[in-house]
Amino acid sequence: MSYRHYGSNIPERKADVVPYEYYSKHRSSHRRYHTKGKLPEQNLNVSVSDDENPYLLAEESDKKQQTKTNIIAKAVITFVCIAAALGMNFLSFRLPYTPDLLTVDFSAFPELLACLVVHPLAALLVIILKNGAYLAIGYSETPTVAASVANKTMLDIIFVLLVWLMFRLIIRSEFVTKRVQRRDDMERPVNAEVIAVLVSGVIAAVIVSLVSVITFKKLLLPILLNILGDDGYINLIYYKYQQAYGNLAERFGAIKKIMPELTSFRTGIIIYNIPMNVFKYAVSGVLASAGYILLQDFAKKE
Repeated sequence: MSYRHYGSNIPERKADVVPYEYYSKHRSSHRRYHTKGKLPEQNLNVSVSDDENPYLLAEESDKKQQTKTNIIAKAVITFVCIAAALGMNFLSFRLPYTPDLLTVDFSAFPELLACLVVHPLAALLVIILKNGAYLAIGYSETPTVAASVANKTMLDIIFVLLVWLMFRLIIRSEFVTKRVQRRDDMERPVNAEVIAVLVSGVIAAVIVSLVSVITFKKLLLPILLNILGDDGYINLIYYKYQQAYGNLAERFGAIKKIMPELTSFRTGIIIYNIPMNVFKYAVSGVLASAGYILLQDFAKKE
């Protein structure tokens, strides 16, 4: 298909040529394209197809180059998140008066950042490689680490997907949309996207912490029983919880008055696992919201 080009705003000249400006009938706004150097002269009396149009070809080339640049940048961000998650996973630490088999790390932060900035599949890749590397290194020393890795992988996946879904729901909600439209009129506009990440991260942290009670009893303990073949190690875990609670009750007398001793495994999980997971994932959500401030413009690119 061919067509003629018309320039309504082009000053009259003796020759029907436009040496520096070009107007495309495909652009209703008559947007002017500027390029470096002298553009090829376009005779207005000659029909030019889209495939031969140098201006449309240049625009298409720019789009392809921008897409290629975005893909490379996303790949770099993904690899940086993988490295950060590995480092944070191995830098785990214990909280005072907790069982020595429970540790805290913030490796969910780079996982969540990869999910929000790149794609949920990128976050899944970060989670698998991080926990896979930890399993490969720790399995030779302690085979029971497989149960911990399986439980942690499940919780991490649930966390990042929950944050991603809630983030999209909040941003697309009518409540946020109306306020974003008025944001330009504010002296200090509120960053709705960052607030959405923060709120989603805190809510997801609470939900995942409650889910951790189920995964601990239905996933971690059965895997341990299958690996070891008896419940001796599980009884040892229960003893660790009792020992940690005894130290806590001895240090804080008020707690001992409320509950003198740990009477069940479920109580220990509620006392320790839920608060520790809330702390771990909430901090990861806060860190992800801070990182999103730096990368939010890039996150909006396709």
